[in-house]
Amino acid sequence: MTRTPREVVEELVDAYNQKSLERILALYGPEARFWDPFHRDGVVGRPAIGEVIAGLFENFPDEQMSIVALAADETHAVAEFKSTGTAKSGRPFELDFTEVYEVDDGQVASCRVYIDTEQVPT
Repeated sequence: MTRTPREVVEELVDAYNQKSLERILALYGPEARFWDPFHRDGVVGRPAIGEVIAGLFENFPDEQMSIVALAADETHAVAEFKSTGTAKSGRPFELDFTEVYEVDDGQVASCRVYIDTEQVPT
């Protein structure tokens, strides 16, 4: 049975909080696209997306994401998140951001992250 977009997002959050890059990448299609304000040209494919996520794990080693609101239909999901943790610098943080997903056959085809870059700790 194919995962719904809602189930994909819930699984992504669980995998992210467990710091399981393998589980996260299994939820992305082979040619998936990822965009955020730090990658304005976007990245394409599991290996490139894996590099972005591995960098997040390195810079925010204890980050935990929680879903504040999640709306989904058959092909898309929009999630509002709250993220807390400690930056690599040792500074604690709390962030609010939104992600928009397109899901095809139970895998993320695209993910767009909307976040205030001024709030991201360094």
